Formats: sequence, structure tokens, C-alpha cells
Amino acid sequence: MTANGGWRSIEPTPRSADQVAIIARLVTTPEALAELEGDESLEGYRDGRDNAPPPGANRSNAYVQGWWAGMKDGRHRDYHPIDSDIARAGLIRLRQLRFP
Repeated sequence: MTANGGWRSIEPTPRSADQVAIIARLVTTPEALAELEGDESLEGYRDGRDNAPPPGANRSNAYVQGWWAGMKDGRHRDYHPIDSDIARAGLIRLRQLRFP
């Protein structure tokens, strides 16, 4: 049993320089999400889900956003606090589309 009663910590683990650079590129506002290219996000998502290596500087922010989500959904990375911000922005964006 762990010191906190068996619960796994949700605090982020130390990150590599590549991971810090990727986190800095993630979009966390509804307006910025609206500007992302869907096809590139989907390509990144599929690559992330398949545990592809971190994207380089040659990839778009849309690809990086998709890759980040795919890594989470594919269970290749743990929760990071920025995930909540991304989810919140996505829900706000969805409401904007449904109720203009």
C-alpha cells in the first residue's frame, strides 16, 4: 500500500526537455482549439495512440494536440494537470458550436 492510502498520485512526474516543449505547445483555450486543423489532429492522435515518439518542431500544433490526446487514450502517459484545461476548453468549444 502506498503512503497515501493506495491512491496513485496525480502529480506530474518530472519531464524531459522534449516533454516540456510539447506541453508548452498545447492549446488550452476554446478559440485556439477552433483554429486547429482536424486532419492533422487526427493523424497525431493515431500516432500517439500507437505510442509514436514525441513530435518534432516540424509538426503543427494540431498534430501535437492530437498526439498528446492519443498518448493519454492509449495509456502511454499519465495524467497531467494540463489535461483538465484542455478538456474544459473542448467542452466550451462544443457548447459554442451547439449554441451559437
